[in-house]
Amino acid sequence: MLVTKKALAPILRAGERCAEQLDALQRQAKDAAQTVVERLQAVDQAIGRHDMAIEDMLESLEEWRSDAQAQSDRLQAACEAMNRRDEERAQRNESVLLSLVMRCHDALFALRRAAQASADWSRQLDLVEDSLLAERRLAGLEVLDRPGEPFSPDLYEAVSVIDLASPEDDLRIAEIYTCGYVYKGRVLRRAQAAVYQRKTDGKEDTRP
Repeated sequence: MLVTKKALAPILRAGERCAEQLDALQRQAKDAAQTVVERLQAVDQAIGRHDMAIEDMLESLEEWRSDAQAQSDRLQAACEAMNRRDEERAQRNESVLLSLVMRCHDALFALRRAAQASADWSRQLDLVEDSLLAERRLAGLEVLDRPGEPFSPDLYEAVSVIDLASPEDDLRIAEIYTCGYVYKGRVLRRAQAAVYQRKTDGKEDTRP
């Protein structure tokens, strides 16, 4: 059976239409691929800009952190210097105040020794010292000025020894020549004193 040209014409036209549609699909696919590429490039550029923005932000944050740390270090150093100055000022004030109190008490002690012959003067000076006792204790200042206390080389300097026959007052303070001071447990000055000491077997004990 022979196929005529007229019979093949529809088939050829259908093939041409398929070829045209295929070309159109290829062009659309190429255009779509180009669009995707362009969009990917745009996204990549946006990501690059975003990364640069993040880097700029991180650099700014690092600069801010460095500035803040430097300011904090300067502030801490200033506070430490201020604290040192305050502490040094407080120590100087404390030293001056202690020196003043010690000199005043030295004067009172000298007056009390000079006024031992006068009962009235002695009573008046005792009242003055008693009025200062509570403030001294509150401030942590102890005065070593009373006879009869046990001798301790940490607190007293034995400048003389008084013979003693009975053992009751052995190695006790007989007399205070110069009063001593203890401030908050720290010995500022030992008291100069005479110490009772009994003899043993006719020989003087040299313990102090």
